[in-house]
Amino acid sequence: MNIGEILREHRKKLQLTQIQLAEEAGTTQGHISDIENGNVPRMSGDIIVRLARALQTTPNVLLGVEEEKTGKV
Repeated sequence: MNIGEILREHRKKLQLTQIQLAEEAGTTQGHISDIENGNVPRMSGDIIVRLARALQTTPNVLLGVEEEKTGKV
């Protein structure tokens, strides 16, 4: 999965619209759409962190570096 697919999956799991996610992350709905559709070749670390926070996950999960941790430790 790429970052756009992971972002879409997390957004839908939280039942957020692109507009709601954009507002939470301090960006635009168009930018969210572009990311989800693979039209953003590079993203700053800042936007990745803001998206991860808005989606209640980590940057590494959004980047596909690690899996979402579930359950209690």
